[in-house]
Amino acid sequence: MREQGAALVLSLLVIVCLSGLGLGLVAATSAERQIAGNARGSAATMIAADAAIEGVLTEIAAVPDWSTLLAGATSQFHDVTHRPLSPARVVLDLDQVTTDIQADASSTYVLGANTPAWRLFAWGTLAQMAGLAAGDSGVYVAVWVADDPADADGSATTDANATIMLHSEAFGFGATRRSTEVVIARAPIGVRVLSWRSK
Repeated sequence: MREQGAALVLSLLVIVCLSGLGLGLVAATSAERQIAGNARGSAATMIAADAAIEGVLTEIAAVPDWSTLLAGATSQFHDVTHRPLSPARVVLDLDQVTTDIQADASSTYVLGANTPAWRLFAWGTLAQMAGLAAGDSGVYVAVWVADDPADADGSATTDANATIMLHSEAFGFGATRRSTEVVIARAPIGVRVLSWRSK
């Protein structure tokens, strides 16, 4: 009887150990899937930030005087609100994002009247920007414009050297957020990209 009891206890211990091992493997697999999903989401959001810049370049190239952009003109592509719902179901305050971008510019470029003044230019879902049917594209994008720091004309709303800056933000699932900043100049046909920085 003692041997049978000992065998039963030993069997139960083995079952408990194997169950624990199985649960650990399930947890590890789930964590790896989540990490891979986050990496994919971050990469997709970065691509969207770049795509938002690409999406407005043709429209900007067609504007005869870029000073109108710096003074607050908006794109044909814009949402009806500055407080849209992100793919993560969080309200985005684009006016606050503008304030944050401006604060960063003001600390980076201490140029007095020539300090770049960022203006919201284009915003909406990536699907809308691409001309696709309305729906949940998974990414919400916004693009801002500002005069470039090298334009020393004493006015942040006047383009005197045919060169401006663009800043895009992309907001994806899982609260992922990425940005891209470029400097563009007029070219005989279209625009010429002088610098491109994604982060």
